[in-house]
Amino acid sequence: MKVSEAKEKVCPFMSDDTLRNCICEPCMFWVNTVKGKKEVSRKKIPYDIYPMEEGRLRSSLEKDGYIAVKLDGEFRDTYIKYEESHEGYCARI
Repeated sequence: MKVSEAKEKVCPFMSDDTLRNCICEPCMFWVNTVKGKKEVSRKKIPYDIYPMEEGRLRSSLEKDGYIAVKLDGEFRDTYIKYEESHEGYCARI
């Protein structure tokens, strides 16, 4: 579950009579599965494309938020789109 979703849930292990929401990050039972950037989408520039089309495709991908990454052993860049993500779960529940 995402941290934003967990903060809306009531933690059954807090020692207070009033209902408290989950505190996630400082909690000793919260386990992070993804913290930081998470890959959402990946696109590759095809080899059978004209240079002018390639330039247009590169600029449109960069406008959409993709980042050019040179992977090992590849001639052309791979464009990867990331999103900021904080996900995990409660180890006690």
